[in-house]
Amino acid sequence: MTSQITSATTSCSQFSAGTAATIASAQYTVKARTGTINSVTPSGPIYWIRVTATVGSNHFDIGQSITTGNFTSLWGLAKGSNVFNTNCVDRLKPVFAQSPSSGGTNSFGVNWTAPIAGTYFIMLKLAAPNVRNLPVPNPPTVHYDFSSATVPNSTSGLDLVNQSGLLAELYPLTMSDRPILYLWFDGEVPGFWNVARKETDAIY
Repeated sequence: MTSQITSATTSCSQFSAGTAATIASAQYTVKARTGTINSVTPSGPIYWIRVTATVGSNHFDIGQSITTGNFTSLWGLAKGSNVFNTNCVDRLKPVFAQSPSSGGTNSFGVNWTAPIAGTYFIMLKLAAPNVRNLPVPNPPTVHYDFSSATVPNSTSGLDLVNQSGLLAELYPLTMSDRPILYLWFDGEVPGFWNVARKETDAIY
């Protein structure tokens, strides 16, 4: 696998071995009073990319873009981003930087010095977009793509979705659709309660 978006707890060895679980979305909550975004979970996913480096100085750019055109806030650069060699050993002291956003796109640059040529793994830790108090996107799902123009097949996507909308998909029944149990006490039998699914079946 050339690239992947995973949880913040994923290790280099898991990505390199192909055993890491992919994260397809992050969820945002909405303030009921204002109808604006409150928070994003998970707040720090990782974009992994497998690259081929040469001996000496190396530079790679990782682009970020919003493909749905309904939002402008981008993921940021979090502390802890790193570069590992083919054995998942770090100590390469990479330098990461993020470019200013423009029209729903920006990029992350990484520089490091490779002691030998070969395969390296870039671990780009992402910080949640600064979306607090922003209006909910319309439509409510925002899609982000991450890729490096110099690395084929390196595109991995992440959806930012409304948590309440996701719950509605998982649990489609509304309150009016859900069955109601009516309970009433049977005075003739101490400690016994009768149960009915419909009010018309209950005996008062």
